[in-house]
Amino acid sequence: MLKCFEDRFGRDKINHIIKSLLELSYDETLTLEYWKQSAIKSGIKKDAFEAFEKEFISNEKFKENIIKEIKKTTIKIQINTPK
Repeated sequence: MLKCFEDRFGRDKINHIIKSLLELSYDETLTLEYWKQSAIKSGIKKDAFEAFEKEFISNEKFKENIIKEIKKTTIKIQINTPK
């Protein structure tokens, strides 16, 4: 799921969010709501996070969606890698 998040929003965003959540974890139990708040504070639009959440977290087919997304990314990398 985190790989899909990185692919959607970028490595800088996910690094910022993880750092923020690690700092928060010293005092709080982490929840999806904290992740959402950290994502929005990092510049990700609320609608974009909610679309990600709907596809990769709350969807009953979230596992299939994650696998499909990772395969799609892997194929793009293979196509663009010089031989």
